[in-house]
Amino acid sequence: MPLVEDVVSWVKDSFEDCGVMAVALGLKYACVALDTGGAGVAYVFREWHSVPGCCGGLWRKSAFELVDLARSWNLSEASIGTAAINAFAAPLEYEVINVSRRIAELSKECRKVVFVGYFKPLLKYVESPIVLEKRPMPGVLPDEAYEEVLSSCDLAVISGSAFVNKSLERLLKASAGYTIVVGPTTPLTEVLFGYGADELAGAVVIDPGKALHIVMEGGGRHELGGALRFVSMKSRR
Repeated sequence: MPLVEDVVSWVKDSFEDCGVMAVALGLKYACVALDTGGAGVAYVFREWHSVPGCCGGLWRKSAFELVDLARSWNLSEASIGTAAINAFAAPLEYEVINVSRRIAELSKECRKVVFVGYFKPLLKYVESPIVLEKRPMPGVLPDEAYEEVLSSCDLAVISGSAFVNKSLERLLKASAGYTIVVGPTTPLTEVLFGYGADELAGAVVIDPGKALHIVMEGGGRHELGGALRFVSMKSRR
């Protein structure tokens, strides 16, 4: 998983280690708040939930120790690690965006738009979208079809949660079209551009205290909206 390794290395090369203020592992998201004031969130795969190691002592670890958890195949640990990465990865330069409008704009000139992940609020903005999803659902394709479907797409919209379950690297490699990685889980780092992403539509936590409480109380993307600022970074290539 070179992509995950490269993102972990990027954090450690670009920032100073620091202490952790709090760690929350909720029903839908994880949140890590650092004692420097930064915070990050990441999606939790409930279907593969396992109690993280060192449960009860994670907040005593350093921020870099939590970042290392992004490598884990315990996906609860990986969510915490990704949230720790995102606590560091608030870019200095970005564009504030409305994600729905951005997808609608990108899809106008595209004949084949593929969503990797079931983004119900976004699907209505695209005519005849193709959806790949791990969970069996009416009208969607199994994610095992990703190579064939992505190899002929004009636009690929990939969930940032694919970073947590280690599938993002292969999805980026398979995509032949303009590729945008979306959602609060998306690590906002140029490292992803080196693997084939054209745009990152992620989120910056603007109210760490609120984000922590929402996650601890079981909230998800909808509830977190007021604690986040949705932003875009585009590749310069």
